[in-house]
Amino acid sequence: MTPRLGMHFDDLDEAYNFYNAYGKLAGFSIRKESSNRGKDGEVVWKRFVCSKEGKTDEKHWIGKELVQRRRMETRFDCKAKLQVKLDKSGGYVLNDYNAKKVPSFAVFSTSRLPS
Repeated sequence: MTPRLGMHFDDLDEAYNFYNAYGKLAGFSIRKESSNRGKDGEVVWKRFVCSKEGKTDEKHWIGKELVQRRRMETRFDCKAKLQVKLDKSGGYVLNDYNAKKVPSFAVFSTSRLPS
């Protein structure tokens, strides 16, 4: 049940469900990040990422203080991702994959709890 380059999926839902199940076993949850559509409106590629992927936009920070956002930091720059592209057969093929996930200490970080 480990992702492999070249894996085939019949549709995007199958790819999402596969990566979601894999993420649960690996200890992270996923979200849909981005996609691209062709001229006919069909999704050409789709990327799924760890739900902790990315960082809070710097415009929300002044030094170490959060500006106008009283919520706890939820993004820890997790690198886990899976990307599929449209195959000539009509399904989707896994064409990019990264297994790195969020460091375990980040999940329990309380350094930015609201006061």
